[in-house]
Amino acid sequence: MASIIGTTINISLTYTPSVAEGVTAETQNWYDDYQNVAYSIYNLTTDKEVTQVSNRYPQLVVLDGAREGDLLEIKAISNLLVLLIVLRIVNNV
Repeated sequence: MASIIGTTINISLTYTPSVAEGVTAETQNWYDDYQNVAYSIYNLTTDKEVTQVSNRYPQLVVLDGAREGDLLEIKAISNLLVLLIVLRIVNNV
């Protein structure tokens, strides 16, 4: 795999399945279908979508559109519509 340069964001997905009422759901410390997860990144500091991103799970590499200190909103959604995650990163390094 060729090396790329950019801001690296480490991803750690957890998964809590839906369960019947009265049953306690157990959170898994992994999400094994990570190949079917799509990400979008929005730079809240510049009010622009970040489009130059390389998905190298467990990392996203922002190639352009983010600088140190920017506030980013990262959305992850399962292509199978099983999972939706919204993360906010305060300091982009």
